Amino acid sequence: TTAFDFGTAITKNMTIYAKWIKTYVVSFEMNGGESMEAVIVDNGATLEEPARPEMPGYYFMGWYRNAEFISKFNFETKITKDTVIYAKWIEEDPAKQQEVYAEIDDLKNLVSPLIGEFELDAANEILQLVYDVMGYVLADADSGIPIYDGDYILENYGKEISDANDLYDGMSKDDQSNFYSVLLTELGEEKADNLLQTIFGINISDAKDKIDK
Repeated sequence: TTAFDFGTAITKNMTIYAKWIKTYVVSFEMNGGESMEAVIVDNGATLEEPARPEMPGYYFMGWYRNAEFISKFNFETKITKDTVIYAKWIEEDPAKQQEVYAEIDDLKNLVSPLIGEFELDAANEILQLVYDVMGYVLADADSGIPIYDGDYILENYGKEISDANDLYDGMSKDDQSNFYSVLLTELGEEKADNLLQTIFGINISDAKDKIDK
């Protein structure tokens, strides 16, 4: 319970005791970025987040638990085994960034006047959530974060999208159909398609099928 002080003067026979703790190796798969040395972490301790890496021509999108970049690594996770974390990069593409920014900004402006126009509160709440997420994404883009990565919105604003889906699932079939119909009428097929993909991962043809049914 008390660490031995090796500056202590020895005045009698004594025994000092070795204490051990299991340690694990955390390795970094840089996927093209400059290599980083592995870190030794005590069992049950957390890993300190490394300084943000850089790679010319690429933007660092974060650390992930797997090579497929399915889920981000949480640096509050207690380390209980040897671990590899993976760096995700996206190639810098200013033209694509500008294109996606313009699309989201346009869609945000189209959605804004629709909020509050539905008789059903859930529909208005869904559009408010989507409007808010679009605002967050545009703010991220303004700070230099690439928003053209296909998984970007879901990875960073998945909770808001999930909340919108829960609201939608709580609607009756008739209300769902009405929701789709209004979006198609007000936004047109292309923009309604973009919005539906963002909220529900559903394309315009599936939406039409629901309306027809």
